[in-house]
Amino acid sequence: MLHDPLVVCTLYSLHGAAAEKVAAPYGLGTVPGPENRGTVKHIWRRKMKKKNGLKFFLLNLDVVIASAAMCTLVALTFAGVIARYVVGKPFTWIEEIQAAMIVWVIFGAAGAAFRTANHAAIEVFYEMFPDVIKKILNILILIISIITLVFMGYYSIQYMQVFLKSGRTTPVLHISYVLIFAIVPVSCIWQIVNFVIVNFFHYSEAVTLEEVTEEDLKKAAEEFKKESGEVEKK
Repeated sequence: MLHDPLVVCTLYSLHGAAAEKVAAPYGLGTVPGPENRGTVKHIWRRKMKKKNGLKFFLLNLDVVIASAAMCTLVALTFAGVIARYVVGKPFTWIEEIQAAMIVWVIFGAAGAAFRTANHAAIEVFYEMFPDVIKKILNILILIISIITLVFMGYYSIQYMQVFLKSGRTTPVLHISYVLIFAIVPVSCIWQIVNFVIVNFFHYSEAVTLEEVTEEDLKKAAEEFKKESGEVEKK
């Protein structure tokens, strides 16, 4: 269920023609257009930050880390292509940074994937079972997931201790492998935290069109028209 009608507006701004068709009866037909997209997102983010404050920042810190790593990865990859094929002087060290950034992107965003329900899942057989069996399966999934994350976190620390004792570094930039893989145990702990708050406290950032109700659409129409009018006056 969508508690903030402006989330609906943001949803429409990201779903193109399909969202426009759903939104049209409520006067939101123009929301998917690029001319309104930035305004709606800005209003929604401003309200969400004001509403949640420190909680919003802490829960999305992993997204910030993963996004920074992704931006670095993309920028270096682009620069590497230019250096190799245009300038003719490739960077000899770029692959070391790219490999490190891939690790930080994957494990940095793993916790957020629980909150947004973006981890890969095969639900064909799961949906075939009755509710009683589903509850048992949910418990098994919970136990197996936590055990797996604890196992991975524990052995990642063991590997880091080996790297620390051996002093192993990358060949060119001499970056310690401890620094490269430091995100792994932290990510495992954070994934467990997110898994718990999603399954026990029912916190979720996943939003789908199916969750939008008639009342949400009406509120969204009113809020969007009001907010967009205020922005235009300013």
